[in-house]
Amino acid sequence: MIWQLMREKRIGVLALQETHLTADQAESLSGQYRRLRFFVSPTPEPFVLNKDVVDASDDNVTFEVIVPGRAATLAIGWHATRRVSILNIYAPANSPVAKRAFFSDLYDSWPDSERWAPDVMLGDFNLVESSIDRFPPHLDDAAATTALSRLVTLFRLHDGYRRTYPTTPTFTFERTSDGILTTARLDRAYVSDDILSTAHSWSVAESPIPSDHKLISFTLVDEKLPFIALTDETFLRGSITPETRSSTNNAPLIWKRDFKDKNGLNLSFLHLGPPSSPVLPARRHPF
Repeated sequence: MIWQLMREKRIGVLALQETHLTADQAESLSGQYRRLRFFVSPTPEPFVLNKDVVDASDDNVTFEVIVPGRAATLAIGWHATRRVSILNIYAPANSPVAKRAFFSDLYDSWPDSERWAPDVMLGDFNLVESSIDRFPPHLDDAAATTALSRLVTLFRLHDGYRRTYPTTPTFTFERTSDGILTTARLDRAYVSDDILSTAHSWSVAESPIPSDHKLISFTLVDEKLPFIALTDETFLRGSITPETRSSTNNAPLIWKRDFKDKNGLNLSFLHLGPPSSPVLPARRHPF
């Protein structure tokens, strides 16, 4: 099912949370699906790479566990001069004290670790920063929220979906208890300035893989790639006239479909839940 999802949507990098996938299971899956590569460790935050879209070789990819069970990074070469670093997060779920400690520990330890700031920090943060991201609306624990905000500021990142859709209530998780539905946008992606300026196709969609969380996706574009011009013959053959222009055949859509998306890298992430449940600059230093 993961392979079908990544193939149909041309997902280059899929970050998962709470999979409880062992190294042996990952090796077995890699053997079964030879176009995928799984990066796992004693942590339920693996990355899955689509070899049809990205170079998944050892020379091009670096994987590191930061906090076992909670945080891991993957850095991947995208183009000849671009490397994308992705921090995959699964924050503690229930205790505000544990959430605050988790984000504070990352904040305190990162500058001394000689690691570079991630270009993307994504995953299940198990809290929201604004009441618009919960229904019924309410604020989360202030200390835990502040700890996350400090980390986001340290990395100089932005909530990509909320910056794109500032007033749209959108939820990635829902649960019904005692007949009462609660929803929240727990799953988010924070991105750097340059990624934010070019990323597109932000989406929150139902997952084809059973989960009480939704699949979040967006596409990175390297605007510095060389422009490939069309020949006169090709241009004329595909030209749009007032008679042929329509809502499905117009210049912006053709640009996005035929040019912009071909240079894009689709990043997606999904919290799978417990077992009982049915990429920019080469380096960024914020300090």
